[in-house]
Formats: sequence, C-alpha cells, structure tokens
Amino acid sequence: MKRALVCTTLLIGAGLGAGGVLAPTASAVPPQSWHPCSDYFRDVTDGQAWDGRHQPVISPWGNSNIQCAFEWNDEVGGWVGWADAAYQIDPSGRPHAMYALPGSNTRIFITNPF
Repeated sequence: MKRALVCTTLLIGAGLGAGGVLAPTASAVPPQSWHPCSDYFRDVTDGQAWDGRHQPVISPWGNSNIQCAFEWNDEVGGWVGWADAAYQIDPSGRPHAMYALPGSNTRIFITNPF
C-alpha cells in the first residue's frame, strides 16, 4: 500500500513538473537567450585576458564551449550585450555554472568543475 501511494505521488508530481516545464510563456520573446560566447573569454594565463576586451576565466577546460545569456532589447529589436550569466560545457557534455569572482576591478570568472 505504501509503495502504491509513493508511486502515485511520484507520477502526479512528474506530471505537474512536466506541465510547468511545457507551459507556454507570457511573452513571445524570452527575456534572455543562451548563445556561444567562448570568444569573450581567455584563460587567465593568456595575455589577452587582461586587454579589456575579454573576460579572464579560471577553468579546467580553458575558454572552450562557454554559453552566455544575452538580453533582448525591444528598442533595438535584437539581442544585445550579455547578461553576466554563463555556463561551460565539459568534454563529456555536462554543463557547469560559471561565477564572477567578487571584489576585482576586472571581472574574473571561475567555472565550477563539479
């Protein structure tokens, strides 16, 4: 009896979860969209990381396979500047969050390897 109750609860929960994921959004244009942005980053050991045009990154995978969130601008009618949100995909295909280290003049990003 307990097993049946647990299974029913899990099935209902999964159904509600899928409904939430598949529910349509209120806006036709999402507030942000993920796009490849590895070119914006350089490994901290690369001199270009400190040139003001790139973001230094500390990561076991260097600056490869990084995705950034870009924001939609209605006035421009397109995707503009990135929204300080990024993640990196490791060689096995797993995503890893990236964080800006606080307290530095140049934002240094670090990838969570776990």
